[in-house]
Amino acid sequence: MRNLVTLVVLLTLGAVCNFVVLPGLATNFRNVFAAPGLPMEQFFNEGPPTLFRVFWFCNVGAVLAWVYRTWQRRAASAARVARMRGYWWITASLLLAAGVVCSAFTIWIPFPQVSLMGEVLLLALLLVDEALFFWLPTVLASPRSYRLAAPGAQIFQKT
Repeated sequence: MRNLVTLVVLLTLGAVCNFVVLPGLATNFRNVFAAPGLPMEQFFNEGPPTLFRVFWFCNVGAVLAWVYRTWQRRAASAARVARMRGYWWITASLLLAAGVVCSAFTIWIPFPQVSLMGEVLLLALLLVDEALFFWLPTVLASPRSYRLAAPGAQIFQKT
């Protein structure tokens, strides 16, 4: 039950972050995105908000797939946990690839004038977003036997 509450709290925080905080943060860096011919108001109303919303849904899907897979079976051995570590990396990589594809369809194609630093900033925000709202839920909401499948999970182990 504790894992479920943790999962709901982290996904809710992710929603607030992706729907409010990150688009607002991007707006604060107007100068980074500025480029000749870029319609700034349209960009900040459509680009980053859409990107972060779509990425949040991708993130939720990845977290729920991970949780479903780990809650479905108990780890019978350390070898199974090690195998799940590979699945974790595959899922994290696919999620990052989904972020790049989302960025292409919501930023690069509709707004090709965005500066390179603006693109880098958005990709960095997606990476931080994935770290906070994919890695953290998979560490804290996974069943005890699979918590160590995510890299760096040892930080949260009780000593």
